[in-house]
Amino acid sequence: MKTTKTFLLLLFLFLGFNTLSAQLENTVWKGTFMVPTPIESVLEFGKDTVNLKFAEGFVINSNSDEELTEKMSYKIDKDTIAFQKISGGSPCDAKAVGVYRFQLNDNKLSLAMIKDDCVERSSAFPEEPMTAVK
Repeated sequence: MKTTKTFLLLLFLFLGFNTLSAQLENTVWKGTFMVPTPIESVLEFGKDTVNLKFAEGFVINSNSDEELTEKMSYKIDKDTIAFQKISGGSPCDAKAVGVYRFQLNDNKLSLAMIKDDCVERSSAFPEEPMTAVK
């Protein structure tokens, strides 16, 4: 009986953690980013990476380096998401981590900075919620 309870608890925790990451995996969000002037851009989330691309001429999952502005890794923990640069044109150091509180509501993604070691990234993310791209 105790083994069954332990197994169910572990299964519940495992499924819960996978659900957190799955909330954003394979989704695309559009908003106005300040890079450094306002421009419509998209965040394209993969399994553990996110691509920032300019929205003009954007094609979902095109894998075109010409569209790619910044590639970052991301990790989700409860209602926070941590970003870290992999490659791209921003002056962010690859060691600089940005932690944001995120909220999903009615096909909108909101990010609120908690702490970011890269000022340029923190000032680039939209203040208004981003909209899901169908």
